[in-house]
Amino acid sequence: MRCGIADGAGYLHIEFRHGSQWVKKGQWHSPYPASEWDMFMMKASRQALAKPLSTVDQGSNKYCYQSTVTQTHYTAKGLQDQRTWPMSVVISANNKIVITSFPGASCKE
Repeated sequence: MRCGIADGAGYLHIEFRHGSQWVKKGQWHSPYPASEWDMFMMKASRQALAKPLSTVDQGSNKYCYQSTVTQTHYTAKGLQDQRTWPMSVVISANNKIVITSFPGASCKE
């Protein structure tokens, strides 16, 4: 993933446009502090790219990889809660860089 620009693509775009979404998802019964939203996003994005549920051609040499993230919450009493939610990662087909990554499944079909 490249640094990018806030109004374009890459890390800065994800931080500017989707950072708060990742913080919210990462803090659900989680030890992730808000300052580590990007670690959570990178892990989820890697998993989505490694095992996508679907890949959608977005046109303009872009592909959207859709997957799910399952979060679990354990305590000393065992599993307390679990949830699964969709996520999407858009990749540039010609130079293989991450354009964006966000919670939700809103790839153009």
